[in-house]
Amino acid sequence: TFEVPEVLGRAFLYGVKIADNNDYVQRGRIVTDLMREQIVKHTELSLVDLYDVFCNEECILENRGKPLYNDTNHLSVTGSELVGRTMGELLE
Repeated sequence: TFEVPEVLGRAFLYGVKIADNNDYVQRGRIVTDLMREQIVKHTELSLVDLYDVFCNEECILENRGKPLYNDTNHLSVTGSELVGRTMGELLE
């Protein structure tokens, strides 16, 4: 794992792109596939794919200068708030 805030700072300083949509999709594919298998078995479940929250033309790692992840696998408070708003909209 790596510290996202530190990596974002270095990427900004050196103008380096550190992730793309394929990275996001590949990391999430295993979990998403497992969840889809369970949804077929348990029709009371539904899947909210967060790809559209974090990726448009490009996947984002920060929002207004605040990192969305603490490390490669865990959302930061900012990332969690973004997911929470999205879930709230879906439940309305």
